[in-house]
Amino acid sequence: MATNNLTTLTGNLGADPEIRTNSNGQQYVRLSIATTDSYKDQNGQWQQKAPVWHTAFAFTSSAVTQATSQRKGNRVTLEGSLSYRRQEAIVDGRKRVFRDASLVIHRIEAASLPR
Repeated sequence: MATNNLTTLTGNLGADPEIRTNSNGQQYVRLSIATTDSYKDQNGQWQQKAPVWHTAFAFTSSAVTQATSQRKGNRVTLEGSLSYRRQEAIVDGRKRVFRDASLVIHRIEAASLPR
């Protein structure tokens, strides 16, 4: 499949993969991935930013198989298509609009820590 929407995400699994079934009876896997960035400050000391959480879904049988072999804490690299979903909710009596980003996984592999 050719696509211009290709995203690579490397991080740690925040939980074991969740196997779910959609309304059509198709199994899929939901993954929660944490990514962090670090940088050197003006004093040359490494500083770490707060983790950013991402949601990823695996629908193809090969991606589901790859995802279910992973466990909480594993460092993985995901490759897939990024999509957005708009949601509205009432928070403290006010209408709020949220945009969720999710990654539809094409490939999963183990990743090592950067050097």
